[in-house]
Amino acid sequence: MKMLFEAVGPEQVSPHYESLSRSRRGVIFFCLYLEIIGAISALGGYKYNDQLEAMMFNHQFLISLFCCSTETRHFAWSPGPKFTIFYNTYIKYEFAQLANQWADVVEQKNRKHLIPTKEQMEYMRINQEYEFVKKRALVNYLGN
Repeated sequence: MKMLFEAVGPEQVSPHYESLSRSRRGVIFFCLYLEIIGAISALGGYKYNDQLEAMMFNHQFLISLFCCSTETRHFAWSPGPKFTIFYNTYIKYEFAQLANQWADVVEQKNRKHLIPTKEQMEYMRINQEYEFVKKRALVNYLGN
């Protein structure tokens, strides 16, 4: 492992970096909680008990509403730790890469359409060359 870490080099993140499972442990816990509650209730056949089914829906709705209200700032244009100078620079870099690679992508897409066109141009060149050779042969024949 030491040789692997030396080959990879230093980790390019902030010393205050948290992994996804650490920073979103509440959301992950709530999702697992909802799935476990749903699975256990389904084993008990709650689809046949309207009151229990309504309570389960209410429970899941409230927890989902809470998770959405606390996590929306990470996925929407609202103030929060996600939209810092680092992320703005990263997004600008990604857009620059997209713009730089656009011509290459278009060329690759159009290459399959250019093959028949180039073949037709080659036919035209061969046809013009044939006309020239035919005229030259006729001139040589008449000259002889």
